[in-house]
Amino acid sequence: MKKFSRGGSPVESMDALRDDLSAIKRDVASLLGSGVDTVSERTSEVFSRASDTVAETVDHTKEHVMAAHQRLADVAGKRPIATIVIAAAAGVVAVKLLGLMLKAKSD
Repeated sequence: MKKFSRGGSPVESMDALRDDLSAIKRDVASLLGSGVDTVSERTSEVFSRASDTVAETVDHTKEHVMAAHQRLADVAGKRPIATIVIAAAAGVVAVKLLGLMLKAKSD
């Protein structure tokens, strides 16, 4: 930044102010540019890690669901009559609950 004394001409003072303003504009543009690049890079990293985590969680959950499904199929295969009775009882309970909810909603 150039310094000038009060004794300088107004034209020189204005030129010095313009130069200083131009330098400030360049500095701000440079700072903002590197800040945007840094934010963009970090955002990409965070989204990449989040995507990886979600994919791992989905895979892990899928494995657990498939294992639970297989265990349920094994139990149902060993006791088909009990499975039918349990399914019928669950259906009756679901219909009763649905009827109560619809009745309460209409009141």
